[in-house]
Amino acid sequence: MRDPLNYNWQINHFNCVKNVIHFQRGLFIWVFNWTNIPHLGLSIHGLYCDITIHGNHVDEPVDKYFRMVNRKNIPTFCIQLNVQELPKDYHYIFRRTLHKNETCLSPIKEALGFEQDQLETLSDLINILNKEGKISSFISLQETNLLFLKSYSKEDVLSLIEKKNKLCNWKVIE
Repeated sequence: MRDPLNYNWQINHFNCVKNVIHFQRGLFIWVFNWTNIPHLGLSIHGLYCDITIHGNHVDEPVDKYFRMVNRKNIPTFCIQLNVQELPKDYHYIFRRTLHKNETCLSPIKEALGFEQDQLETLSDLINILNKEGKISSFISLQETNLLFLKSYSKEDVLSLIEKKNKLCNWKVIE
């Protein structure tokens, strides 16, 4: 049984999508492994971008990630935004490397026009986007009754990144 005190966001009103065609138009924030500390990506009109400890992905076909999620059964949901364009050039943002104290949320915040210190977690971003009326819908890629995010802090994410850095021998720019 889930302890509701361990979750800082949840929703039971969402669509379940089983076809990649849905992601060919529009802007989506991808939330991978949402049952733990999630990894985030962004797709823009069928092209996917993110920054990970292994490097960055820019303008890759979204169907590649859709197939991966289904093949590996990775808990994934998307936040469909009701904006057609990003306020900033996302190509430059996602081609750079992460600096110390940045997470996979950092380039998404920048691409959406938020200041880096304006919010620290995905829950913060969802709340702000919702208040601004910029969320069109939530979409699950698996059958589920509830989407939720565990309570975590930016420090938890940075600690996880540091742990993975040691395993991968990957350098973070100071």
